[in-house]
Amino acid sequence: MRGTWGNVRGWDRLHTRRDVVVVFFIMLAGLVPRLYLLWATDSVIDSDEAIVGLMAKHILEGRPWPVFYYGQHYMGSLEAILTAGVFGLMGMSNWSLKVVPLFFSIVFIGCVYALARRFTDRLGASVAALLAALGPSALILWSTKARGGFIEMVVIGTYALILGADILRYRSLRASQYFLVGVVVGIGWWVNNQIIFYGAALACCLAILTFRRGGIGKTVELGLVGATGFLLGGWPFWYQNLTERPWFQSRELFGRASPREMLDHLGGYVTEALPIILGARRFWSNADVFPGASMMAFVLYGAALCVVTITWLNLPVSGFREAVRTKPGKRLLSGLLLALFVVGVPLIFSASRYGWLSQAPRYLLPLYSVIFVFVGVAASSLWAAGGLVPRVAGLLLAGGGLGLNLASMFANGGALPGQPFVFRDERVRPDHRELYHWLEAHDYRSIKTNYWIGYRVAFETEERITFSRFRGPQTIRIPEYEQQAPTGLEESVLVLVPQEAEYVTRGLSDLGYLFEADPVGGYVVVHHIRPIVHRGPVVPLYADSIHVSSRDDWKPALVDGDLGTRWGSGEPQHPDMEIEVSLPQPTELTGVDIDHGFWTSDYARALTIELVRPDGSSCAVLETRRNPSVEYVAGEQRFLSLTFPPVLTSAVRLIQRGEHPILDWSVAELTLFGSEPEATQEQ
Repeated sequence: MRGTWGNVRGWDRLHTRRDVVVVFFIMLAGLVPRLYLLWATDSVIDSDEAIVGLMAKHILEGRPWPVFYYGQHYMGSLEAILTAGVFGLMGMSNWSLKVVPLFFSIVFIGCVYALARRFTDRLGASVAALLAALGPSALILWSTKARGGFIEMVVIGTYALILGADILRYRSLRASQYFLVGVVVGIGWWVNNQIIFYGAALACCLAILTFRRGGIGKTVELGLVGATGFLLGGWPFWYQNLTERPWFQSRELFGRASPREMLDHLGGYVTEALPIILGARRFWSNADVFPGASMMAFVLYGAALCVVTITWLNLPVSGFREAVRTKPGKRLLSGLLLALFVVGVPLIFSASRYGWLSQAPRYLLPLYSVIFVFVGVAASSLWAAGGLVPRVAGLLLAGGGLGLNLASMFANGGALPGQPFVFRDERVRPDHRELYHWLEAHDYRSIKTNYWIGYRVAFETEERITFSRFRGPQTIRIPEYEQQAPTGLEESVLVLVPQEAEYVTRGLSDLGYLFEADPVGGYVVVHHIRPIVHRGPVVPLYADSIHVSSRDDWKPALVDGDLGTRWGSGEPQHPDMEIEVSLPQPTELTGVDIDHGFWTSDYARALTIELVRPDGSSCAVLETRRNPSVEYVAGEQRFLSLTFPPVLTSAVRLIQRGEHPILDWSVAELTLFGSEPEATQEQ
């Protein structure tokens, strides 16, 4: 029968005109949900996508080509390089940023068809490709995201499976084919290390083939050929890791889960990730798209696997056994490639450090290379078996899969992605035009804001406005932004979501600052920040007058004027760590600045600042533990700036009362401010 797994006619007639026509129209169908998603969201991007756009902009400007996605040592820059070419042709915009992933997502449909065609006839391949074209919401969403190479890696991996399937089908021992597979997997390794899902299955099956046909010697020989291709294909990855110090910084990728964590990850894979991948749920959701959707997905894909297994193993089931015409060895080895892939993906995922991401399983997108092929093979095999029941079952498999995908994408208002959360339940605004107009009208070229707002601002304004981070995430993608940004509060322009602004404005008031807060485009811009008291001159400090609770040998770094040095506690934070500065004579103070330099994560988890008067009494001018608003403003920041009315002081005491299981308490520079001869409170 034509639908049989491994049918010779299904393998050999791969490039007929009819195949090309079928694939073309299925690709056109695949454009519909993807373009709908872009239209419905006005092609809005997030900051992770903006990074790709900024990389492409920098490439066009003639800067050195980055090897990896900014701020990390994995995920290659292929997408950014290709996007630079698109920007050169179309200009820089949110729409043009989406072109490369959109293009690869359409190519993916053709790759699924080509892979399925190696295992079934045109009908089965068409079913598989149509499921990829009108895919679940997770696939469609990531088909339009410029997130550094996710969909590109899936295309590269699917193509590697096609090459491997051809080798296994024809039992080829040609070195050039093994070399090509190695090169393709190597390119995928540079683009996105999830290619390991594909590489592991290919390596196992090709090793079995070469050992059976050529023995251990041939296996070693062709293995070295493939490894050479792998190293050459992934050359940018290896070059960067071997030439940049410290060596092999990408080793962070290889963190493993503990046995207990792996079991938890496997549980999350089955109960959370798999329903999302199969279209029964959406990203970050525990709710089915309709009642019973998860059960339907498991039954549908489970039934497809059963039919494929019967066909693959030539089991004595009526309607199948007599129709299988290829040799068992060919079926077993070629089918083993896909079987190992499907089994290997959850095992590798669960053993990795990323296995906890079961509600946003972007690391499981490679499953789409194969699961639609299984449904296509099963549907075609049932149809070819003849009879009413098998054919109805085949139609139900294909129709059920397609219906599940469409429900995943369009049911209940559609699977339109939301913007990232910033503070509590408040998200990044989808439209920033009013914000950009306001900032440029006030000639503000650098702002302080959340990661998810900031990089998008930089991209959409073509870096006319840049930012430095305020609160988390603390990941630095473009260090120049931080280096060029104002360090003190008085020069800062804060762009905040409304609830966050309430917190921050209270904290600024308690730190001794006045400010203006203007609502702009769904945000609150806090600017014109100034102290309530005019600060006086900097008070000279000397290491000999400083007492610290630990690491006395490091205390000169507190007052050396070098942000590249620091005093650190030398041990994880615990209560009653202390820095005390004795003044040579009683001095009126109006402010304290703490600069954390490069060690912003080492801020005191609960900080008290006390001023000791000449009579020995003391007053606390700051207690972050009792003031969550102040803690929010000061925590995770490079700079803590405190202003207060003049206080005659003989010593300043900084007491760390919080705890952290790992991080030190660090201070790069400590600065005290005296009072003006006629300090006045600003009205």
